Amino acid sequence: MKKQNIQISDLYRLKLVSDPQISPDGSQVMFVSDRDNNYEIYIMDLHGESQRNLTNDMKWDGLPQFSPDGSRIIYVSSKDGVGEIYNININGLQKTNLTKMDGDDDSPHFSPNISDYKDILSSLNH
Repeated sequence: MKKQNIQISDLYRLKLVSDPQISPDGSQVMFVSDRDNNYEIYIMDLHGESQRNLTNDMKWDGLPQFSPDGSRIIYVSSKDGVGEIYNININGLQKTNLTKMDGDDDSPHFSPNISDYKDILSSLNH
């Protein structure tokens, strides 16, 4: 079977897709989908293969951002009852809650020259 590169139209054939992003090195695409009736963050190569669920929990996960070097992802999850900002390695391991605030945190971003987690910016809605 001949392999084809993934097209944007391919993403729309999934149940629901949002927040598609290409990794900094251009080798992977990350997106949010509700294919399991719960919003999760997925990643796959640009050929549409090696697709995997990075977050895989029972609560909403979304608004993912690649770190500038592509080794980590920050995202928002409601798994603790409110929107919290989490960090996860690109392999889907080592999830870490970065904010642990009482109110919802949203829209996380890495600074262009990230040196540590203190460079992560978020808007806090209390």
